[in-house]
Amino acid sequence: MVRASFVRSDRTYGARRVWHDVLAEGFDCGLHGIERLMRRDALRARPRRRQLPKDVGERSGIAPNVLEREFVADGPNQKWVADFTYIWTAEGWLYVAVVIDLFTKFFDFALL
Repeated sequence: MVRASFVRSDRTYGARRVWHDVLAEGFDCGLHGIERLMRRDALRARPRRRQLPKDVGERSGIAPNVLEREFVADGPNQKWVADFTYIWTAEGWLYVAVVIDLFTKFFDFALL
């Protein structure tokens, strides 16, 4: 019954929710017994999918388009472009920033 409830939940239910399902089916059991059975059978709930981090900052305005889509530089250190993104990991949000010199195509990045 424990395994059936766990699989029906698409492997997202922990012991407490599985316990409520088992009780609803009419079986008499305790929460600690369900925890023990799930641990024995290595039934671990997958963590919930996280939402993107909240952006509560104010916008400083739109920066002027200095490059005008001309991504070729005549020499080093004349034109630089940058971008960043964030990725959900098991330890939390990982922020990645990249800066590229358009002449040498040399890039540097930072993990924050």
